[in-house]
Amino acid sequence: FTNFHDADIICMSGTTLEYPMNVECAKWVREHYPEIKIFLGGSHATAMFEEVWRDGCFDAICIGEGESVILEMVRRVEADEIEGFRFFEAGNFIKDLDTVPLPDRSLIEGDYGRNIFVNRKSYNGRGSESIITSRGCSFNCAFCASHSTWNGRTRYRSIDNIVAEIQQIKATGIRQFAIWDDNLTLHKKRCLVLCDELKKLNIIWRCLVRADRLDSDICEALFAAGCKEIWPGIESGDQRVLDFLDKHIDAEDMLEGCRNARRAGLKIKALFMIGT
Repeated sequence: FTNFHDADIICMSGTTLEYPMNVECAKWVREHYPEIKIFLGGSHATAMFEEVWRDGCFDAICIGEGESVILEMVRRVEADEIEGFRFFEAGNFIKDLDTVPLPDRSLIEGDYGRNIFVNRKSYNGRGSESIITSRGCSFNCAFCASHSTWNGRTRYRSIDNIVAEIQQIKATGIRQFAIWDDNLTLHKKRCLVLCDELKKLNIIWRCLVRADRLDSDICEALFAAGCKEIWPGIESGDQRVLDFLDKHIDAEDMLEGCRNARRAGLKIKALFMIGT
């Protein structure tokens, strides 16, 4: 943790898995820079805001989408009115994701493409950047925070908006991407159109998928567009466990989807839940 000496506010986001790291970072900042205000948002803060507040590590909690309330939070800090405002609730979801400004990555110092997700030998160890093309998932798996965060809705950025962000990142020298949509292949027609555009950009990328949304057309389009690796949430090979988890998926369909992916040339990094 460095270069905080000029900061007035630090905003963090995290899942339940990442929350201990959020707390560790907040305690360090509080010890070394007690004048800095620390805000927390994300899925864990949204779902467990009372518990997070009781931990006493943060000056305020953002519930919902941070873009909707960040200006109010900053203005209250400027006016020295943050005390007494524990929670900032976004309210309605942002309808048009294209209205969210692209992040100004020029503000990040040093080698910001630090996330190496592909084989160093094969791809020269170049850094990668993370993006999302949508928010939300229409499924309601029992273990996933997406439904509680996004309320079962899926909203999409326009293809032009996505391409503009990738081109902005490419200008920094980054050519590898991780697309962190909950399910990139959920809407087949949109996914195929997106792949057509990504193919023109000459990039390498990976993504999260549902294994039953991997027909041969999708898999071939992903590979042709530069996707080298997919991360399907398998969770378990036992149909009883899948049903218990409310996956609404057939184990045989997942197996066939993975076969389609392998035939298309995609590498598979399957996600499993151990102990189920």
